[in-house]
Amino acid sequence: MSDEAAFLGAIREYPDEDTPRLAFADWLDEQGDSTKSERAAFIRAQVELARLPSDDPRCVDLEVIERQLLAKNVGAWAAPCPAFQNWEYAGEGPYRAVFRRGFLEAVDGLGVPGGTSTNYFAELCAAHPIRDGGVFPTNNLASTASWPEWGRIESLKLWASFTARHPASYPGEQFQQVDSFLQHADLTRLRKLGLTLPEIGERSVLHWFRMPLFRQLTGLDLAVWARDVPQNGDLVLELANGDFPNLRKLYLSSIPTAAYTRATNRFINSDTWKRITSLHLGNGSDFPWIRALATARLQRLALTASVGSGTAQAFANAVLAVPDPVTLEELRLHGPGTHGEDLSRILASHFVSNLRWLRFDHAELTDDDLRRIAESPALANLNSLSLWLHHTAGAGLHALFASPNLGRLTDLQIHGGRVPPDAIRALARNSSCRGLRTLTLGSLFVPSALTALADGDVFPDLHTIAFECWRPSPDPSTVEAFVNSPKFPRLCVVHFGTDSDYVQDLLPVFRNCKRLAWAGGEMIDGGDGTRVALVPENVYLPNHLDGLSE
Repeated sequence: MSDEAAFLGAIREYPDEDTPRLAFADWLDEQGDSTKSERAAFIRAQVELARLPSDDPRCVDLEVIERQLLAKNVGAWAAPCPAFQNWEYAGEGPYRAVFRRGFLEAVDGLGVPGGTSTNYFAELCAAHPIRDGGVFPTNNLASTASWPEWGRIESLKLWASFTARHPASYPGEQFQQVDSFLQHADLTRLRKLGLTLPEIGERSVLHWFRMPLFRQLTGLDLAVWARDVPQNGDLVLELANGDFPNLRKLYLSSIPTAAYTRATNRFINSDTWKRITSLHLGNGSDFPWIRALATARLQRLALTASVGSGTAQAFANAVLAVPDPVTLEELRLHGPGTHGEDLSRILASHFVSNLRWLRFDHAELTDDDLRRIAESPALANLNSLSLWLHHTAGAGLHALFASPNLGRLTDLQIHGGRVPPDAIRALARNSSCRGLRTLTLGSLFVPSALTALADGDVFPDLHTIAFECWRPSPDPSTVEAFVNSPKFPRLCVVHFGTDSDYVQDLLPVFRNCKRLAWAGGEMIDGGDGTRVALVPENVYLPNHLDGLSE
């Protein structure tokens, strides 16, 4: 066994320990090879980042090192993974990959088990300490149960896709695949499990909850439903009555039926609920919010609020009565159902006083909503803010970008809608937001909006920028002036979207910019998007570092 293989074996055996990783970094430095020294520096940077709070000022330099070194070396460090290129590669390798503490640990898009990718998973696990298996389709899943690699996997999502093209027997066949896999695979290290099984009733999977595997889980995301079978809360009752001492993270649907509501109330009074710290709730209009928030100590909450569901109103009414201590640090509101007074009451409540991370996904925020966010006291405590716009004229964004309460933000993301130059200029001239490190500007109203961002004080810590500019595309000289502006001294990653016929004009701009470690984005051609990387060419930066993190 080589020294390198011995180090990798120790890292696999003690995946939570930093010592084997740092010892490997020391060994790499001792080899006297510049490429190995870069790998050592990358490992140390990511280990240190994992130890530091996200708002620690020391993170800035470490994040720059992390991006620069990974963009340069990801092809070699991810081998034999053929990923980090275009989305078209998803059938042959991961389209999502995450390096943690110096090593590739999480992958997605491994193809269909039992097909051409059967040996690929083994090759990937042999080369890297893979802990998160990502999303696996359920086709032929049972045939993989004997793979020894499952014994090292700690997080896994199993997903069955069902369309009108599939025969009526397909859902039942996929259920049998999953059932056999869960009973026979070596899942001794598994701690987080996601299961998506359409057209399968709740009662079909109740026996899973009595397996030893489920008692060791810390996270559970179980989505099973059948259109012709009423959901009476059987799974929720199983959670209430069963023994799940380690469960901390849960995805839960809330179905507006009397039986499901009774089951939910039973669960809220259980010991299992009192241990939950992370909850993703779908459509919670009938959820017992007041009792739930009084008994749980949630640190992370994701809530789906569709239009007319009453979820946002019920949640807003409950948060006003939340007692101390308030523990919530992350809040994600998904869907277009949170607006107006409901939004104001949520943001003004004591419940969000300790928020560090706030995200609105597909929320279709209006100018009025953006003004309410800009005026919220909670804004002053946030490290990360992500917004999804809808038909905004720009006044709301201008109010937000000019707010004096952006002093703690290190990450700001704007998605959807159009962002006008005046709003960007307000951000550029706002002295309170100089701590930004990553900035996603969404779709720019006109190409001159890029110039507007450089029309203000220096952003000393900004290293990653993402933007879109479709028809008219910006002039290459505008982009060149932007990426070379002295207002962004640490800029090293640019993620952009533009027309495919404009790529060749941008290519020399990005390749001649010495400060950029990576540049790429989405090209639109005939309505279809294609992911393209220009610097380095055909190298896709893992998407937790390219400015569009989930």
